[in-house]
Amino acid sequence: MINDLAREASDMTVTGFDAAYPTPRGPSPAQDRIVAYYAGGDTPHVATLDEWNAAPQTLRLPIYVCDNPTSRNPQSDAADFIAQLRRIGCPPTGRLTLLDYETAVDGAYLLAFDRLLVAAGYRVMVYGSRSTVFKNPKPSGGYMAADWTSVPHMVPGSDATQYEAEPDWDDDEFVATLPFWNTAHTATAAQLQQEDHMQIESKTEKPSGEYSFLLGGLTGQVSSVVFGYDGYSVTTAKLRVVTWDAQGRKVSEPVSIGPGGAPDNGGPAQHRTTLKFDDPATTYMVTVTREDANPYPVGVAFQ
Repeated sequence: MINDLAREASDMTVTGFDAAYPTPRGPSPAQDRIVAYYAGGDTPHVATLDEWNAAPQTLRLPIYVCDNPTSRNPQSDAADFIAQLRRIGCPPTGRLTLLDYETAVDGAYLLAFDRLLVAAGYRVMVYGSRSTVFKNPKPSGGYMAADWTSVPHMVPGSDATQYEAEPDWDDDEFVATLPFWNTAHTATAAQLQQEDHMQIESKTEKPSGEYSFLLGGLTGQVSSVVFGYDGYSVTTAKLRVVTWDAQGRKVSEPVSIGPGGAPDNGGPAQHRTTLKFDDPATTYMVTVTREDANPYPVGVAFQ
């Protein structure tokens, strides 16, 4: 039965690991796509940004530990976790986080913590023992159950399962469609300033049309984002752009690049457009959603 569950899980799930201290994941790190490190709470170690960046996995899951919620304050804990998420560059675009509850059952704390994280732009999955975690209300990111069978599988009703405890890490199985923090397209500061290096592909290439650009060391050094459209002479690219700074999120007016006016109205073709930041000193991220269905890519650079 366990082997049948493992075969079924492998078709719709991905593997990962969680660890208190950053460590190579066994003899074959490439087999895991997800790394989960601690980012706050009752943990002996909070992973640094360098430790996150050293992991070969591109999907990340930050963890906050609270195994004694009855004696904790969800408001201050949530504020601490949100600050840590921003410190390590986890974009507030609905990315998944994990609340480590161990064997705790406390719906009031969980719902308050979840509500504050959702308001800040994140989702919360709660982790705990299989015997206790489902006694808590389901948060925005679902359940992760610990069920140590030593074989990858998914506990019914869960969105993730911790299936084995190793000496230096734990082995996990996750539903593949969860909204993980994905760093596969993270660029260096120099690359962010080169329009030809980064592109917003057509929705045929990337159906979600969603992109996140973390400025990192460029925060305070650039004041605008520039979009250049290869198909500007015949079609119009339409973008929804959100900038993130110390004051929160700011949605720009819809950005259109292409023929003047509406797509079929003629007029001078516009190859590029520049969007200036309201607060360049603290702007730390730009998220872009492509809304048109045209086949040409849009180049991105920061100046």
